[in-house]
Amino acid sequence: MTFTTARSRAFTLIELMLVIALIAIVFIGSTPMVSASLRERKLRSAAENLESAVREERSRAMGDGQRHVVEIRSGGFVEQDRKKTRKLFEAPRGVDVYVRMPGREWGKPEGQDWEFSPIGLVTPLSVRLSEGKSWIEVDFDLLTGRVAEER
Repeated sequence: MTFTTARSRAFTLIELMLVIALIAIVFIGSTPMVSASLRERKLRSAAENLESAVREERSRAMGDGQRHVVEIRSGGFVEQDRKKTRKLFEAPRGVDVYVRMPGREWGKPEGQDWEFSPIGLVTPLSVRLSEGKSWIEVDFDLLTGRVAEER
């Protein structure tokens, strides 16, 4: 009677190391795409929040029949009322705000005023929100206060 040894069906150490190396390569290769997507989502959300705040401020100016002036700061947009200071929009952590008034170049906000008229007109303004190499630019419409163009 002869005995034959059955060879076990297992993975060798080299096969396991190759699979782990391939998984690591795929993970490392996809990390920049995922982080860029997260930055884009963060910037898009910030731009949507800004648009919502601008529409609300325009409606408030039309509703109470008074001119509203918003001060543009590096961290966001603030309405200076006689009684109190109200934050209109705050940039998310790590997001830089740049503005371009008509006839001017892009620059960091330095306390520029943005006017909302009771008759519904808004001073034209472009805002760039950036984080690292990612950015989003929005141009606000003169009449509606909505985003007229997004880049």
